[in-house]
Formats: sequence, structure tokens, C-alpha cells
Amino acid sequence: MKRLIPAINNSISMKLYRSFLILSFASIICSCGNKAATTSLSGDDPYETLYKDSFDILLHSMEPPYNKVDTIYTEMYIALKAMRSDNSEQCAKMVCEKVELLVRLDSVKENQIQYLEAKQIAQSVLKDEKGFIETAYRQYNLYPENSYERLGSLGSLFLVMNNKDSADFYLNKCVESSMANLNSQDNEIKEKSILGVIHGLVLLGKDQEAKDFLRNQLNQNPSEEMEDFIRSFYDNFENYKQTEWQTIREFHFK
Repeated sequence: MKRLIPAINNSISMKLYRSFLILSFASIICSCGNKAATTSLSGDDPYETLYKDSFDILLHSMEPPYNKVDTIYTEMYIALKAMRSDNSEQCAKMVCEKVELLVRLDSVKENQIQYLEAKQIAQSVLKDEKGFIETAYRQYNLYPENSYERLGSLGSLFLVMNNKDSADFYLNKCVESSMANLNSQDNEIKEKSILGVIHGLVLLGKDQEAKDFLRNQLNQNPSEEMEDFIRSFYDNFENYKQTEWQTIREFHFK
């Protein structure tokens, strides 16, 4: 069964989308070594939604046996939320154990991506840098082979690992793949493609090329919504660039 992971609403600012979804690598590593970061796991985030779905299924089951995946997910989520307590290390270890069970039992890739992201959050609490990198690598390779999510995330990860050759390979592929989708009539795909291009170019050190690309996109008479999206990067390019590199430089756990 495919779990219902909430999609990004088109009315939501794509700047928020950029910060929290374009590369899960960027959003997770900002919490590395920061126990307080787990407090963000509240409200209607994907984990909360999945937990509610799983719990509702269990609650309304008339009789055993209950669905094993839903049961384990509920246990994992409770441990994930409980990492805010004084027993954060014990809870983080439980999250890691439950995630591995879930990945074995649930073959839906979209779900496995969410499970492994939860494990990375737990590993950041445990300050398990090696394990975090291994889990990130597993997670990113669940995305489609030529997707910007996979290529851009792997490029960032290899930069963290100081493997410039591999980073350059994946970042160049990210730019190439994203460029190929720029003419899509689907605004969401086009926005993701623009993000993929500038993400790759900035981390390849091609700042001027990235700015020229954004200027060129603005000169193509985009829709008002698309123009606002592109201009948010063009007018704030230096801030965007600093954020990208800060994410890479501040990865290592303290």
C-alpha cells in the first residue's frame, strides 16, 4: 500500500519548497548535532500525516491481526517525537531499528524515502556521521535515476565527503537533466528544473553562468507567477549561494 504523503500545494511559495524539499540533504543536515531540531516534527508535516493515517487504521481495525507496517510505523513515529526528551539517544536508536524493519516490509519507494529520512534525523541526534552519509546515499538512490532529486542530492553529498570528482559528475548531470525539462508546460516541473540548474551551477562554482541563466529565463516573458519565482533567486542570488555553501560547510557533527 502506498502511503499518502502530502504533496506541495501550488499556492505555497516555492522558496519554502526550495528550503525544505528540493534536496532533503539540505534540510536534514541543518539539524545535525542539534537535538532541539527535532521539535520541528510537529504540525502537519509528512511524518505527522503518516502517523495519523497509520494510527487511524489501527484504531478502526475491528479485530487483530493489525497491519504490521502500520504498527511499526506508529512505534517509529512515537520514538521520533520522543527524541525531544531526556532519552533522546535511546529513542533515536529505536527509530533506526524500526526504519530498517519498515524498509524491509514496505517496498513502496516513496515510503522508503520518508523512512530513511527519519533515520537520518535519528542519526544526527546520535552524531553518527558515517551512518548518516550511508543512509543518505541509500535514500537518494531511491529517486528516479536521472531526476534532479537524485543527481543534485548526490552531488551535494559527495561535496561533503570531499570527493570533488564524483560531486562534479553528479552536479553536471543534474544541470544537464534539469535543462532538458525547462520547456515543460507543467509549472511545477519547470520550477524544479530551474532549481536543479542553479543548484548544480552554484556548487560547481559557476556563479556567473547561474546568474546569466536566471536572467535569460526572465527575458523569455514568463508568466507573472513564474517571473516572481525566478526573480526571487535572481534578486537574492548572493543569499541563495551562501545558503547552498553553508549547508555543505556546516554538515559535520559537533
